[in-house]
Amino acid sequence: MQALQVRFVHRQLPHLRLSSIPGGGYEIISLLRHSPLTKYLILGHNPLGDDGTAVLFQYLCSPSARQTLAICEISLNSCQVGNLGLYAIAQYLHGNIVLRSLFLQNVSYISLVRNTTVIAPI
Repeated sequence: MQALQVRFVHRQLPHLRLSSIPGGGYEIISLLRHSPLTKYLILGHNPLGDDGTAVLFQYLCSPSARQTLAICEISLNSCQVGNLGLYAIAQYLHGNIVLRSLFLQNVSYISLVRNTTVIAPI
């Protein structure tokens, strides 16, 4: 497991190690509550999993977080995010006008729809 990297606009924090339990999400929430100037949340290669991701994004959807935080970039590469976490992220994106970049790679998405054809306009 690699160390958590959280970038702040005006402040550096030590690297943390997270596990794939909701506690990892709570650790990040604690850091965000004490650092309202956070602009970049870079969490790649920390196994937050669905539970930790859901906890984090439920907090980010809260009225207090929406009023105090202006996060413009989130990276969740290889964080073991699955359907539950992706749903929480989708809720956060709804109505969000501040976030400019969301990086998601190596997610554990399982399609709940079978035999679907996607047709894109040309």
